Amino acid sequence: MAFHAGAWTIGQSLGCSGSAQRCLAAMGDYVFVGTSDGGLLGFRVTNPLAPEAIAVENPPFAITALVSNQSRILLIGPVLGGKLSIAWLDLPSDPLIKSLKPAAAAVNFTGGIGAAYPAAQDGFFLVKSSASEFYPTALLTLPTSAASLTQYPSTGIASGAAAVASSGARLVTYRTDAQRSTLSPNFSFENGAGTMNAQNGGERSLLGEAGEAPSDLAAHTFTSGYDGTLLWSTNRLRRAEAGGVVSDAVVLRWPLINGTSDFNGARAVAVESYSDFGIDEHRAGPSALIDPQTALVTAADPANVGQTSVRAVSRSADTLRQLGGRHVLPLQIGQIGVSAGRRYGYVLTPATSTPPDVMLHVYAPSCG
Repeated sequence: MAFHAGAWTIGQSLGCSGSAQRCLAAMGDYVFVGTSDGGLLGFRVTNPLAPEAIAVENPPFAITALVSNQSRILLIGPVLGGKLSIAWLDLPSDPLIKSLKPAAAAVNFTGGIGAAYPAAQDGFFLVKSSASEFYPTALLTLPTSAASLTQYPSTGIASGAAAVASSGARLVTYRTDAQRSTLSPNFSFENGAGTMNAQNGGERSLLGEAGEAPSDLAAHTFTSGYDGTLLWSTNRLRRAEAGGVVSDAVVLRWPLINGTSDFNGARAVAVESYSDFGIDEHRAGPSALIDPQTALVTAADPANVGQTSVRAVSRSADTLRQLGGRHVLPLQIGQIGVSAGRRYGYVLTPATSTPPDVMLHVYAPSCG
C-alpha cells in the first residue's frame, strides 16, 4: 500500500457552506462527509482500495459542521427560533453494520458557535468566537436531556488570547506576546470550561523551548486530539543577520500528550522548508491525530505554495520524525479538510469542476 492509499469521488457537492474542514469527520474505521443537500455520506474504510458505503439516515436539519471525538460524531445544525439542532452518531459495535441512524435533539440556545472541540466524557465544547465576550463556551454532554445550553465566559483569559483548541475538560488559549521585543508564544488552560466555574490557570510562555512565533493567529493551526493531545503547526522563525525576523519552515509541535498538565514546546519536527518568507504568511495547514503516536500533517508545498503537501509524523516519547511518504494535492491548504480514524488519515478536497468532483483521500501513515 502506498502512503496515498486511495481516493474516490463522493458524487455530490459539499455542505457546511462549502467548508471542507467543517464537513469532514472520522471515528474508528468510519469517515463521514456533509453534503450540499444537508445530508451525510458515510464510508467504512478497512481497505482504502475498496471503501464500503454506509447508508446514513439524514438528521432532521441541514448540517453546518461535523466534530469527532474518535468514538462519537457530533452533527451541528442551525440555531433557529432560539433552538439549536444537534444529532450524533456513536461508533457501531457491529463491524459489519450497513446503515446508521443518528440520534437527534433540539435544545434552547441563544448563543453562537464559531468552533466546536471534543471534551471529556464524550462531550463537546461549543465556543462563540467573540474576544469581547471572553469566548463564551457551552459544554454539551450526550445523550442530552437538558432543555437548555448556556455559554459561560472564559473567565481570566489574557487580553489578546483566543480559544483555539481543547484538551480533555479544558479549553486551550493562545496568543503571541510582542510586548518585550520578542514574539513569545503563550498558552493557557481554561479550567472548568463551559461551566459557571470557568477560570483561567495562567499563561505559560514557550519562548525558551519553541522560539519566537508568528503574531497573526491565521499563521497557526491547532488540533484537539480525542485523547487530550494538542498539535500545533506554525512557521519557524529566526532572526536574520540583516535584521528583522523571517520564516524558513513549517514546524509541527506536540505541546500536550494525552491531556498532560503542562505545555512543552520542545517536541518538534520541520514538516516543510522554504526560502525565507514573511513570518505571518499562512503556510501551516490542518492536521489530525490518527493515534497517540501518529499525526497526519499538511503544509504549503515548497515547489508551489498554491498546492498542499501531505505528510505523516510519528512521536516516540519526546522525539518527532517524519513517517512514510509524501503526497501533493493541487489545492491550497485553506481549501482542504483533514480528519483521522484509528488506522488512516483523510483529506477532503472540494470540487474543481462540474459535475462536482469532491474527493476523499486516504493516507496510510506507515506506508510509502
